Amino acid sequence: MITSPRPRGWTSSLHQVGGRPVMRWESDRAWRSLSSGVLGGGLGTSRWVLNATVPNDFDDDSPAEYLARLAETVGLAPDAGIGLLTAVDVHAAVTVARPGVTMCVTTGVGPHAKWPAVHDAEVSEYPRAGTVNAVVWLDHPATPDALVNAVITVTEAKTQAFWEAGVAGTGTCTDTVTLLCPVPAEGEEPTRYLGTRSPVGQALATAAHAAVATGLRQERAAFAESTG
Repeated sequence: MITSPRPRGWTSSLHQVGGRPVMRWESDRAWRSLSSGVLGGGLGTSRWVLNATVPNDFDDDSPAEYLARLAETVGLAPDAGIGLLTAVDVHAAVTVARPGVTMCVTTGVGPHAKWPAVHDAEVSEYPRAGTVNAVVWLDHPATPDALVNAVITVTEAKTQAFWEAGVAGTGTCTDTVTLLCPVPAEGEEPTRYLGTRSPVGQALATAAHAAVATGLRQERAAFAESTG
């Protein structure tokens, strides 16, 4: 687990719950957030993020409730943050910093990534999916539309890393992106654009690319070791 650099204003800790690791980040104040996470997704404010390792055959019908209980177990108010799930051991998370951006990514692909538009495929043809969970902290406030823009930036950079690594797809069907930034102070002008032709957007793209590319290399090395 790469624990440095750390997002400004946040603390991180690793917990064991039920014999499995849970990565916890927490701030002493609420940050603006946009997430596709299972718990606490959507646009809002968040004071914490959990990324929890679950078994490969995890099949809970109420994953949000599972994460809420997990949050309480590690001392967090379940309605004040964002919860993510992955079959990847969160010890293998990769943290990358660029000017204005800190990103932590867990990368799990395995044999399951596919191109998204497979028109004649049955749902049953998709076995257990790998998951890429990307958590991003921005140093400065951003508007909600800029955060949506940032989701595109992260996803495009992840896709570039997949393509360069020869992965047959642009992501997995359970990938998530979580973005956090400070709530603007009165009179403070938030960032309104986070595409790749802005300084922070370009930093975001290079951080996402570096983190995912490193995660893919780690996953392949671990698989080779386990089968060698």
